[in-house]
Amino acid sequence: MKGTTVGIDVAKSIFQRHGVDAHGKVALQKRVTRAKLRDTIAQLPPCLIGREACGSAQYWARELQQLGHTVKLISPQFVKPYVKGNKTDSRDAEAICEAVSRPPMRFVPRKTVESQDSVVAYFPLCPMPLFSTHGQYALCGSLSHPELARVQPRVDQPGPPYRMV
Repeated sequence: MKGTTVGIDVAKSIFQRHGVDAHGKVALQKRVTRAKLRDTIAQLPPCLIGREACGSAQYWARELQQLGHTVKLISPQFVKPYVKGNKTDSRDAEAICEAVSRPPMRFVPRKTVESQDSVVAYFPLCPMPLFSTHGQYALCGSLSHPELARVQPRVDQPGPPYRMV
């Protein structure tokens, strides 16, 4: 595929990809499992990849950037106007692909592992109770990728009782 723009929509275990070439013609519409996404994207030539910002978006942005692609994260509220018809994974991927190619689009800033670390390290100090649904989603989103999946006690310096490793 000689695509210039790829939109990726995330489901629980399936990623829907939608790619267009330089002329705006559809060049790719495929589903891929979470385990095969990295290998599948590695086969593509360097291109612009758009993703909705979600819990694991920062991790996948770093992974895909290492493969030589330009990755941009979009807030879901900015993708919604581009969805045609009812909401499906393939239409969402198409909307992401369309939205990422728009010049005035505002993108979510990328975070390093260290900046995500600091947010998660201070999570227990947050007033949001963990027994609420919102609190549980926030915690699961923070721990949803391998870089932040292990927690160790912090004994080397004063500060929060735990640090991410």
